[in-house]
Amino acid sequence: MKIRIAACLLVVCSIVSCAPSSEDGGSRLFQEQFKAAEQEDARAQNSLGVMYYNGEGVPQDDAEAVKWFRKAAEQGHAEAQYGLGFMYRYGKGVPQDDAKAYTWFAVAAANGHELAKVDLTEVKFYLNQDQLAVAQQRVTQLFEKINTKKK
Repeated sequence: MKIRIAACLLVVCSIVSCAPSSEDGGSRLFQEQFKAAEQEDARAQNSLGVMYYNGEGVPQDDAEAVKWFRKAAEQGHAEAQYGLGFMYRYGKGVPQDDAKAYTWFAVAAANGHELAKVDLTEVKFYLNQDQLAVAQQRVTQLFEKINTKKK
């Protein structure tokens, strides 16, 4: 299990290479990403999520990471969808919730994220039939909502 968590952390941490070479470089990268993120750039929003999760160029803040992952995830960014599922799965910045983790992993998997497919199968074992049914209904609603926004 520790290896699995470490592997998940490695994936989330490597989504974007954000490690600045200096404090000033980190601040500059953050400002560039923040400016793009404010313009609804999903890739930049995901990058901010990673930066806050890792504390790269900004103080580490899981709740702020969740905020940025969610913004990108709701625009259809598969890495951010996976990141948000990860945050729910392990209770980072949000209360731990396997049903919400399942929902975001399922959406990310539907968007082609390979690791989300693995984690989806794993988290499913922690849900009872009622929880799974509700989560699957949320997946359908969320997927439709995201795809409507993309058009």
